[in-house]
Amino acid sequence: MTDSSSYQLHRMVLINAGSNMHVPSGRITAVDPRGGAAVLGENGVGKTTTLRILPLFFGHLPSQIVASGHGQEPMIRFVIPTDASAVAFEYQRGSDREEDRRLAVIRRRADDHDAPFYRIYRGGFRKDLFVHEGRFLSDEETQLKANDLGIVTTSKLNTAEYRSVILRTPAASKDKARLRAYSLDFSFGPRALDNLDRIVAAMVKKHISFVDIVQVAVGMVQHDLGQGGERAKLTFKQGREPIKRWLANREACGAAFKLLGQFTEMEDDLTDHRQAEARFRALRTDVNALIGAREREQGEVERALKSLIDKRDEEKEAEAKERAKLSAAAGSAAEAATQAKNAYEDAKTTAEFFELERAAHWDGQIDQLPTLKAEARSLQTQIDAAESLSAEATQHYARLADDERNAATIATRKLEQSKEEHRLSLDKVRQAIDASERQQIQEAEDVVQVQREALEAAREPLTEQRGAWLNQQSNPTASAAAVAALEEISSTLQRSTDGLDDVRRTSSDARQRHHDALHEFSAQEKAIDAARAQLEREDAALRQAQARFMPEPGTFLAALRSSPDDTWKRSLAKVVDADLLERGDLDPLLIDEGAASLYGWQVNTLAIATPAWADDEAAQRAVGEAALRQEAASAYVTQQQTRLQQIGGRLRDAELAVQTTSAALTVRTGQVEELKGQQEAARARVEQERQGCVAHAQAELGRLKSRLDDLKAQRQTLDQAHVREIKVVRERHEKDRQSARNRCDGQLQAIDASIGVFDTQLNVALEKLKEQLNEHLSAQGVDTKRLDGLRDQLRDLSTTVAELEDKVSLVHRYRKWKDAGGSTIVDALGAKAARAAEASRDAGGALNSFDAEALQRAQSFKLAYEERDKRLSDIADDLSILKGLDEAFGDYQASGASVIDLNTPAKQLKGRVRSAHEELNSLTTGIERRCGTLRQALTAKPSSVKDLVDATLEQIDSPDPITRAAALFNCYRLIGPQVANDVNMTLKTLLANIGAFSGAIKSFEKEVRHFNERLQRGLSSVKGFERLSSPRLDIVTNFEDLGFYKKLSRMEEIARAHAAEVGRDYSRELPPEETARALGDFMTVLGSDGNVEVNLAQHITLSGSVMENGNLKPFKRASELEHVSSEGLTSIVLITLMTALLNVVRGNDPIAIPWITDEVGKYDPGNFRALMEWLRDNRIDVVTASPELGPVQHAMFARRYLFEDRGRIREYVAKATVGAPA
Repeated sequence: MTDSSSYQLHRMVLINAGSNMHVPSGRITAVDPRGGAAVLGENGVGKTTTLRILPLFFGHLPSQIVASGHGQEPMIRFVIPTDASAVAFEYQRGSDREEDRRLAVIRRRADDHDAPFYRIYRGGFRKDLFVHEGRFLSDEETQLKANDLGIVTTSKLNTAEYRSVILRTPAASKDKARLRAYSLDFSFGPRALDNLDRIVAAMVKKHISFVDIVQVAVGMVQHDLGQGGERAKLTFKQGREPIKRWLANREACGAAFKLLGQFTEMEDDLTDHRQAEARFRALRTDVNALIGAREREQGEVERALKSLIDKRDEEKEAEAKERAKLSAAAGSAAEAATQAKNAYEDAKTTAEFFELERAAHWDGQIDQLPTLKAEARSLQTQIDAAESLSAEATQHYARLADDERNAATIATRKLEQSKEEHRLSLDKVRQAIDASERQQIQEAEDVVQVQREALEAAREPLTEQRGAWLNQQSNPTASAAAVAALEEISSTLQRSTDGLDDVRRTSSDARQRHHDALHEFSAQEKAIDAARAQLEREDAALRQAQARFMPEPGTFLAALRSSPDDTWKRSLAKVVDADLLERGDLDPLLIDEGAASLYGWQVNTLAIATPAWADDEAAQRAVGEAALRQEAASAYVTQQQTRLQQIGGRLRDAELAVQTTSAALTVRTGQVEELKGQQEAARARVEQERQGCVAHAQAELGRLKSRLDDLKAQRQTLDQAHVREIKVVRERHEKDRQSARNRCDGQLQAIDASIGVFDTQLNVALEKLKEQLNEHLSAQGVDTKRLDGLRDQLRDLSTTVAELEDKVSLVHRYRKWKDAGGSTIVDALGAKAARAAEASRDAGGALNSFDAEALQRAQSFKLAYEERDKRLSDIADDLSILKGLDEAFGDYQASGASVIDLNTPAKQLKGRVRSAHEELNSLTTGIERRCGTLRQALTAKPSSVKDLVDATLEQIDSPDPITRAAALFNCYRLIGPQVANDVNMTLKTLLANIGAFSGAIKSFEKEVRHFNERLQRGLSSVKGFERLSSPRLDIVTNFEDLGFYKKLSRMEEIARAHAAEVGRDYSRELPPEETARALGDFMTVLGSDGNVEVNLAQHITLSGSVMENGNLKPFKRASELEHVSSEGLTSIVLITLMTALLNVVRGNDPIAIPWITDEVGKYDPGNFRALMEWLRDNRIDVVTASPELGPVQHAMFARRYLFEDRGRIREYVAKATVGAPA
């Protein structure tokens, strides 16, 4: 056992295999090809059949080795006749240690006896895996045995899977990861050996044609290109429909872009419509505001009307009460006036009576009555005395004198006492006069005070009014309604201005959001481009990781991986540029294994970390990580596309918000301007009312001044009249006092005079008595004459006394009347009657004024009632109009806050609504017509534009033409980012596919050249043959005869030009028309199924030459090659050619290939020796079948076997080794 690193088939073991007798052999036999194996035996014993099994080790299809039919049994059915039959291949991979041995086992499928399946075991051949107690084991039993022995095995593999594992080639199945893991442990070589099975199988065939060589060459080139050795054709699977679709989409996008102006106009129309709709909705707000205002006003008017009626009812009731009161007062005043007048008339009549009866005269005479009575008695006494002749005349006269004195004393005393009565009467008169004076003055004061109060009462409101009007003149104000209207409009304007600021901020925010959304949309487009670029990078990274995990044959990395020594991982891998790993033109060759220098330079690679690509597990992890990153990048692209759609939605929402807020801003600005106009009008109204207020105040002040002056004059007149009246009263009463005093003095004087008379009379009487007495005494007779005179005097005096006594009652009444006031009472009663008459007139005037005011109030009520009733009728008419308007708005909901002047007539608002509705309908009709035209233009032909438009509009459930037009406009904006961008990206994909197809052809051409160069290098080592030298085989491509090659070249130029473009906006710019024409022309070369298939073998020409005996013998056909020389030399030429192909596949890897050849007896000894040495030098173990060999030929094979019937195989063993221990 050695540790030399090599890959070699140790033996082919036939286990109960089929035999020439068509029965299982019942034995285990083996053929070891190492160093060459000669299989001898008679014809028909199964030599060739057995050797044909060897290509199955490399995964070649049995049907391609031996075709069934024409009397031949299918190969698997013949070689593996039972489930317990098997063919096993023990091979070495790496060192000669047991752990580097593997065993590939072929069995037939239970469900198809003509098809094989494979298992590979980690370890060499062990008999107990296949035989137990003399019985051959089936696959299941062998598997159980392997499990018992702890031998690792693969699962069942079909031919393609097994070939992928054993040749270490990429698998196309979904289990490629599992197969790749198997290949790392069970592959025959350290590198991919694609097409090795074909080369080995080609030598089994009796005749090799140029077609076979070309197929092998094509397979190897395709494998080197990473296309798989099985693919001898290039297929362009683009399909006509994607190109047609692309052309249609490009045309549709171009046509759509030409509609930009019309869509811009429609956008303007939509903006106008939104503004008109906003105005229309605002009008509905105005209508609702007016409806609310009218309904509130209606309620207020109804309440005011009810209040007016209730107030009128209350007024009527109050008027009735007040009129009754005033009527009663007027009646009382009239009655009082009548009474006062009657009292005055009575007093006046009494005064006139006293004056007529001369009461004052008799009042002055009545006080002389006692004196007159006394004189009368005196006369009577004298008469009686004269008539008496009594003697007792002296006594009598004395008594008479005493009587006279006593009578005089009594009369005097009585008169003196009567003075007190006069004095008391004077006091009473004075008190009455004083009381009357005070009463009259007080009454005058009361009257004048009432009048003053009336004047003051009249003056005070006028003064207050004057102050108010002066204040109003200094500070003129408008009506509460005007001020309230101004304040309401100003407040509404402020709110609207604030709302305008809010709308402006909202609009600004909307514009900012639109700007941000647009910026975000652009950034997202860039992000998608970056994500796609990242995805392309990750795709490239994944392809690179896959290429580094499973490197393409012929690349630098593949050569490193196939190296038997992995010291390069610790040295060369640390300093080589990773970009060189995938190069296939470096022709790496290990010429100094173990050398520690690099082009003569020694580098301490221990200080450098080993790169990840040098480690198979790390490379495998890198593939997984790259795949994860690629999936993440792909998911990220999808995420970004989804986010772009979301951002696009937000952008559309932002645009709609901008349009909506712009419309709202326009409406609100118009409302603010309208409110400013209303505010100016309200201010003008307030100013006008203020000026009117000043003018009115001035007029009122003039009127008030006149009235105040009049009141002042009345007050002055009143005061003057009052002074005069008081003066008159005082003068009158003073006169009455003086008169009373004078009367009292007169009466006292009269009493004094009476007393004086009594004194005088007493004296006279006494004197007369004395005289009489003297006369009587002297004459003692009676004087008759004198007695008569006395009698006459007595008669006159008695008449006067009687008259006076008749007037006593009159005087007493007169004096009582005077004591009560006399003429003063008459004047007082006259004044009182005048005042009562004035009060009666005032009460009557108040009643008349009240009746006039009541009538005025009734008229005012009637006017107010009629005014409110008319207003109710007008409000009802307005509400009828407004509610009809509200119903006319339909689904248009109110928006915003109303700033309308609530006094706006309903008919005027109706005109505005009608105009706005007509404008809205006109815009709607125009937009609907334009939308239909534009949609027809966008969907006239099948395309992605049509699909986008149809899909967008199908999602719109609303039949509203504006909604559909807005959706169409938003959809139009997506044509660029979605369809146009997709057109450019699809073109990129199409050009990439076409470029890849063109590149595949050019890569194939290039790789064929490289392959041809390697083939020539392999042929250049053919030496040592007599009369045969310088073999050459040229494999040349020729695609010029392809009918579409020029079109393909044109598309390649366009692809290069497209790739060189920078700075193009894929969402706004379309590929040139020339590109579309070229792509359309290229589409014509595609088949009906849309595919183009190029048979590579048909575009390879094979030619060569060989020097025979110094003569150059060229060949261009298989027939020329077959007859280039003798049969032996021709076979040698074919063997050298196939060996060169083999060396191209395995490179410099230490892989020994079992080579099957038949009938070697046709070679002369010299050429045979040279051929065998040359094959040995090329690490080829020749296995040949021949009935017999000569001594020279025997010596060229390390092992020789004799085949016999029923599958028996005997091995020739040299005598020196016979009996030697195994």
